[in-house]
Amino acid sequence: MELKSFKKNCRLEKNKDYKGKIKTSLVFECYSCYNFKKNLDFSLNSTCLNCFLINLYALKNKRFELIIFKHNRELTVPRDIIEHFKQFLKKTIWSKLLLKRIIKKFNSCVYKEFECKSFPQISFFKANYKKLIINPILLFENINKILSAQNNYKKKNKTCKKCTKKIVNYGKILKDYMLQFDIIRSYKDRVKRDLMKENDFYKKILFETQPLFNIEQEIPLNLKVGKKIVKDNYKIGFIDLFIANIYEIPLEREFFYEYDLIWQSKEKESYIIKVAEYITENLKKFTFNEIYPLESLIDFYQKKSLEIIDLNYDFNEITKVRISYYATFKFLHLLKLFPLLHDNLIEEIFLDSPIDYIYLNHRKYGRCRTSYSLSQEDIERVKTLLRLYSKKRIDFKNPTLKFVLNNTYFSCRFSLDSKPIHPKNFALTIRKFNNLVFTLPELIKNNTLDPMIASFLYFCIINRINITTIGETDSGKTTLINALDLLTPKNFRKIYIENISESLNQKIYGKHQLKYNVDSLNPTKGRTLTKSAQIKTLLHRTPDLIYLGEILTREEAEAMFHCLSAGLTGFQTIHAKSMDSFLNRTIFHFKIDKECLNDLGVIILMKKNFNSERKIISVNEIRKENNRENTLYNEIFIYDPKKENWDIKTDLYKTKIVQSVKKHQNLDFDYFWDFLKHFYKIFQELSELDEITPDIIVKEFHEISNNTITKDLNFTTHINVENQEIRTDTIKK
Repeated sequence: MELKSFKKNCRLEKNKDYKGKIKTSLVFECYSCYNFKKNLDFSLNSTCLNCFLINLYALKNKRFELIIFKHNRELTVPRDIIEHFKQFLKKTIWSKLLLKRIIKKFNSCVYKEFECKSFPQISFFKANYKKLIINPILLFENINKILSAQNNYKKKNKTCKKCTKKIVNYGKILKDYMLQFDIIRSYKDRVKRDLMKENDFYKKILFETQPLFNIEQEIPLNLKVGKKIVKDNYKIGFIDLFIANIYEIPLEREFFYEYDLIWQSKEKESYIIKVAEYITENLKKFTFNEIYPLESLIDFYQKKSLEIIDLNYDFNEITKVRISYYATFKFLHLLKLFPLLHDNLIEEIFLDSPIDYIYLNHRKYGRCRTSYSLSQEDIERVKTLLRLYSKKRIDFKNPTLKFVLNNTYFSCRFSLDSKPIHPKNFALTIRKFNNLVFTLPELIKNNTLDPMIASFLYFCIINRINITTIGETDSGKTTLINALDLLTPKNFRKIYIENISESLNQKIYGKHQLKYNVDSLNPTKGRTLTKSAQIKTLLHRTPDLIYLGEILTREEAEAMFHCLSAGLTGFQTIHAKSMDSFLNRTIFHFKIDKECLNDLGVIILMKKNFNSERKIISVNEIRKENNRENTLYNEIFIYDPKKENWDIKTDLYKTKIVQSVKKHQNLDFDYFWDFLKHFYKIFQELSELDEITPDIIVKEFHEISNNTITKDLNFTTHINVENQEIRTDTIKK
């Protein structure tokens, strides 16, 4: 079997895809082939399979994205399958060596002129050596036959036993070596699941109709639409290197998101890209033998890029900085994802498979499509990056990896899925922990809540009433408790226990914060490192307020109620779609006794609508045990979608929350309502400002909290809307 007999039917071909990018394909032209003319079954014909494998072996070091069979364009081999074959074909040296040793051992046998009764397959090895080298499944199956046949012939003399031991040893080494390859693992998995034979496997992965993922029928809807209406645009990040554009697609609920580089003209952009290519070539000489944080690598290569620019080019300072960052991101293979990671208005990024396009959740515009996809090189770079910094494996035994990358440029949780749980071997979800901080007045402006709810919640904060926020994923629970956390008095000692640090850094405002990072779901962690164990230790750490983040497990819920019953209060979030589902989850899933529910304090239910607007749907408290109604909770505030505002459902002064405060404070009716009305006006006027920074909020509420703790003080707050300044005067009654 010679290569030249097949190679004439095969060639590499370069064509532009629908995006205008040059793509290389390996094209098989079968029209002149004897098998094609005879109408033989292409998918089951061994000669066709040999033709395919021989050409793939000959071109194993060539780069191509797709294999196309010219006679039937529906028969294609996608890049992930190609890479699996290439992975094996590029490393045949050990297969060749061990095969030759097996054959050599047989050739040296004194009984070689007779058929070997221990290993009848040996003669097949000798006759089909070249086929075995290029056909991983054929080789693997025959090695298995050798290993299973070692005990077939019982009457072995001393020479045969010695030979058998050697051949079996070589077979075991070769089998173990082959099991490292994706193509073999995939075959083993399919055989076990579908009882598949060699030909069936090749038919399934090579010759069944595969989606032609870079041909027109796979173009997502956002690329099919002709007209896109500009909805918004804004600059991304601190260096204004990118600009984000939001488009409205006619007759579609989803928006379309894209980013562009900010250059003065297309001509200048073309020149700068060439400059960046020159810089990246020069950056290759800077290598490291140690693992450095990604932030340090970006900073290092950006400074080196600046040095190269200063030596060779004459640009203004702003352009120099932009080019240096552009070249750095390009060199580190971050250019495609970095604008999405750095955009503070993007909340989540999704890629469902290597053949799909990225889509995302935008804070203002909700679900947005994009035209960005990841090449195989991009995917491998992401995998390597996560493996490197997480120090975790991604393989068949560990197909899922979760890791948080936190630096000055972005803070994200990456969730990666691969085979065997993902059929296309790659899916990526990126949850961003944005540096964009929302204050309570900003949430009022966004219609997440109203000033009266804000006043009531502030009353709960300064009186250390526990606040539990519930809602579905991405409903704004953490955003709300972080906004409330900014209002806490400066003298409070606050302790935070989180899986992933989503709370705000308030040490810059002089506040007392002690933070712990724990792992809720990793069973390999020691008992003392779990979230539930750390929550139980809070009683000995004397906090004024506890921030527990997301409560995920029964053990964490038990630990939380343990603290609440002991008098510790603060903020926590729990996933639930309604108050009833929250109570069911607490009582039946977490196994918490109904009596303990009274310690929950305020329970806030949040929802995210189809327009990506997040709202407080209700503010609730647990009812007294002797209530006449059949519900466990009492609605204090409830959102009315028809009126688009909130109704007060219960006399606030008569709520169980306020009555519990009255037990240890002289809180009369008039003072309570004066308090609410006063802070209602403060929150309302603050929400009318164009922008109110966390710094101002923290400073002013620090002064307010100092005066609010005594009953004989009242406040007059003057807000200059034009100059966006706040001045608080304290007036004695």
